[in-house]
Amino acid sequence: MTTGYTAPIQDGRHTTLAEYAWHAAGAFFCEGQVSSGDEGKWETDNATVITKEIERLEAMTPLEIEKAFLVERQAIETFNREAREKHALELSRYESMLAKVRSWKPSYDEHAGLRSFMESQLVDSIKFDCGSGPYQRELPTHAAGEWHEGVVAERCRLLSFMIESQRSGFAQRKAYIAALEAEFGKRP
Repeated sequence: MTTGYTAPIQDGRHTTLAEYAWHAAGAFFCEGQVSSGDEGKWETDNATVITKEIERLEAMTPLEIEKAFLVERQAIETFNREAREKHALELSRYESMLAKVRSWKPSYDEHAGLRSFMESQLVDSIKFDCGSGPYQRELPTHAAGEWHEGVVAERCRLLSFMIESQRSGFAQRKAYIAALEAEFGKRP
């Protein structure tokens, strides 16, 4: 899994050992964030979008279903090709930086821990991001009509899950944030 320290290597922003070293040295100066606004808004907005998508899917003609099926197959093929290319590029970037880190002989003893941290971040990122190969979506193996029925059923399940999640999650988030505010005061 890409970490906050290896993401700039994954996306190509950090290509030198110095860039990575300075970024990794900032590991001890991080601050997390918790938001107390708009609880439930994401679920509500997405439930509305999914509801409209279900209505659109249910209104499709057989010809529209066949066209959508072909478009989806093409999109999956494109996604899979791009995922393979991205995987190869990211692995190359990680391995290149790992070689630089491993060949670095720190001038100061205090930097040995930094070197070790940098190496472990890269090894973990390679393991999680590149270890099992690129993610590949499965191409539909059945007819367009069956594919369409499956998509509608999946969207209906997702909508039900989101509604239930919103009900239970909102109360939990509200209690969690209230406890934080009780302990630390309102967020500045």
